[in-house]
Amino acid sequence: MYPHTVKCLLYIFMLVQFGSSLSSKCMFALKQLCASRNDQKHHIGTVAIPHMLESLADKDVEKSTECIYQSLLLLIMLSGLFANCELMYHDGLIPVLEELGELPAARRSDGFYTRVGQLLQSVSELAAADSK
Repeated sequence: MYPHTVKCLLYIFMLVQFGSSLSSKCMFALKQLCASRNDQKHHIGTVAIPHMLESLADKDVEKSTECIYQSLLLLIMLSGLFANCELMYHDGLIPVLEELGELPAARRSDGFYTRVGQLLQSVSELAAADSK
């Protein structure tokens, strides 16, 4: 991998309109790049998680089925790292997922509720530990 690949993709992801085809492609590429590298998960998570959750919560942002699908896949990949789960939890992942579930585009997404369940399981383990 080229040394600036992740930086370049994060730059594009942050500047492009969330929900667009290009943002979905960036999320897919970022997911692939961090699949087996925790250092990349941490780096990508610290930048992408707040942006994704803020954009997913924004009612003015149009979210396609593909955007929701890729967002969930990237969040699931990033949730393999405790620090990212903590960031998701504190940035309001659970209310965001509840709101997403009400969108028609989410209901059309393949396995939406299964993926949400996977993500909530990872984050709820953190929530349980956080309340102790």
